[in-house]
Amino acid sequence: MRGPQVFLFDEALSNLDAELRVQTRVEQIGAPMQLYDDPDNVFVAGFISSPRMHFLSAVVTAQGLDLGGITLPLPDLRSTPAIGTSVRLGIRPEHLDQTQGVRLPATVEVVERLGGTAFVHARLGNGQTIIAEQRDSNARAGVSLDLHFDAARARLFDAAGARLR
Repeated sequence: MRGPQVFLFDEALSNLDAELRVQTRVEQIGAPMQLYDDPDNVFVAGFISSPRMHFLSAVVTAQGLDLGGITLPLPDLRSTPAIGTSVRLGIRPEHLDQTQGVRLPATVEVVERLGGTAFVHARLGNGQTIIAEQRDSNARAGVSLDLHFDAARARLFDAAGARLR
């Protein structure tokens, strides 16, 4: 009779396509919540959670980040990217709410109600789409709403997908 101390379950990786299996094996290593809160790149940030993190296209300006007509403050970084640099702002759906933080005006396209939680699919004024995970939402398709997020919870990535810190 055997009494193994460790069981290896490799089925999760075998269900991924070959390219994704390679990427998964060489990406960031850490505890699940560390990877969720502090991803090194867009692959890790997008792989952890469902719905996945949003990556909004932006350009660094003297005023902050320009998301195509929407100006947001630049997150605190050790090194600020040069003005004119293309970046991606990562925001998790569950970090969007309708009461406080940085404002993102949007128009609701679809609302998926899942009991006490709703996934609000909305389009920003610049055409980019975003999903907000909200509790007890009364959003309706076609209605304008302001989504808000805490800038400290957003993540900034360069054009190649590496995290800017």
